Amino acid sequence: ALCEAAESKHGGWVDYMWTKPGAGAVSRKLTYAVTAEMAFSTGLQIAAGVYDDTLTVQSLDAMTEKMADPGRLAH
Repeated sequence: ALCEAAESKHGGWVDYMWTKPGAGAVSRKLTYAVTAEMAFSTGLQIAAGVYDDTLTVQSLDAMTEKMADPGRLAH
C-alpha cells in the first residue's frame, strides 16, 4: 500500500498497524509516501510516519493538499 501511495501524483497517506519502538505492542501508524526524482537516480520512494490514534487519512490528505498550494495556507 505504501508503494501504491508513493506512485500517486503527489504521494499519499496510508494507515496500518506496526510495532511501536519501545512500546513492545502493535499500534496504529500513519505514513506518508512519495516518489522522488533525483539527479543520480529516479523512482526513489521516501516515507515517514507517525503513531497516532486520532488522525485520519482524510484529514491528513486535506492538510497535504492545502500545503501543496501555498496560496491556500492563509485560508
